[in-house]
Amino acid sequence: FGQHAVHSMIPATAMRNVAQAFLASTVLVTVLHGLRATATHPTAHFLRPALAVTQGTAPAVLVPVHRHQPGAGVVQLPRSGPPERQAIHGPGMATQAAEPPTLRLQQASPINPMVAWAAGVLLAWGLWLLRSQWQRRRQGCLLQSFSADSQRLHIGVQFVVRGRPRGRGDPALLAASSQVETSSSPRPSDPLGRLPPPAKRNLAVRLTKDAERQVRGGHPWIYQNAIKSVSHEGQAGDLAVMFDSARKFLAIGLWDPDSPIRVRVLSTQAGTPIDGAFWRARLQAAQAYRQPLAGSDTSGYRCVAGENDRMPGLVLDRYGDVFVVKIYTPAWLPHLPAVVPAIVDVFGPTTLVLRFARLVGQPAAEHGLRDGMTIHGLAPQAPAHFTEHGVSFEADIVRGQKTGHFLDQRDNRHRVALLARGKSVLDV
Repeated sequence: FGQHAVHSMIPATAMRNVAQAFLASTVLVTVLHGLRATATHPTAHFLRPALAVTQGTAPAVLVPVHRHQPGAGVVQLPRSGPPERQAIHGPGMATQAAEPPTLRLQQASPINPMVAWAAGVLLAWGLWLLRSQWQRRRQGCLLQSFSADSQRLHIGVQFVVRGRPRGRGDPALLAASSQVETSSSPRPSDPLGRLPPPAKRNLAVRLTKDAERQVRGGHPWIYQNAIKSVSHEGQAGDLAVMFDSARKFLAIGLWDPDSPIRVRVLSTQAGTPIDGAFWRARLQAAQAYRQPLAGSDTSGYRCVAGENDRMPGLVLDRYGDVFVVKIYTPAWLPHLPAVVPAIVDVFGPTTLVLRFARLVGQPAAEHGLRDGMTIHGLAPQAPAHFTEHGVSFEADIVRGQKTGHFLDQRDNRHRVALLARGKSVLDV
């Protein structure tokens, strides 16, 4: 792998569970086999002491005829020569003897079925461990590699089985691995330089059956009570990979541990990297949808409408050449260093102002961010000017409500203007 490093492991909990299951099954099978043998014959061959049949002063050799008939056998002489058969009195016994000299008796030990069973189980277990190790190394389960050239962290997924993380190389699960783009060394003048990057380790989340149906139906939110288990504790902004009951990939989204909306879905496509290119593609799709407004007499409108543009919890409004981005969850904070450059590249604003919802202000302040601060271009010194259907407006984008204006009411204002033309109206 060159400069890429591969780390693979079997969690201690999984190993302990395998050992416990193996020991329990061994004890159970041993008891059942003993009961079966005792019920079949009171002197079962693995419980019965060695038989002794003597004739004269020396023992003969007893060779069992059938392993499931412990009392059947033949007696062999230690001397050579063609023997003559004669009966030995006793249940199921027969002898091979040419003459009456002293015989030596010894019970031959058949292969114990319990030993054979245990050897088979051990062999199967060893093959399973080798197969698992090979799959983890081949498919990159729990893969963590760092590329110094691209400055990107390629992050793997730790999977959850019955509420416990488990690294298993399922291709359907490994397709959920993602890339998180981080800046190498933030500049002192960068207002977003103090934001922490997303965690290197993704969260693995298992959902309820109802939540699985909702995600497949396109719902962008995962509520707290829809989560069955999480691999480990995460911080706001960590990437959460969701799986169904069959451990197949469902979606990937932003984790928010302090919100009833625990996960906001970003993508349901397996193998989608969450990086600068991902955000740029989302923004370009939103821009293309609003292309008819670009050449019109309207210069104030919403460029990104959160969940509708598959960027849940984030809006981007345009006021002429000034843009305002507002986030409604702290989960967006670690991703702003990748999202903001994408906004600048796609929309080309002269000024970009950052606004926060009420619950985001405190977490943002901990990293040196404040509501209404300029994160690109020159800080505005006056209200922003824009037009709607040829009518001029201005908005206080720094301290105004929402992002400065109720842009979603544009069509309603135009409708009222047509109805009120030439009339005296009351503005309530």
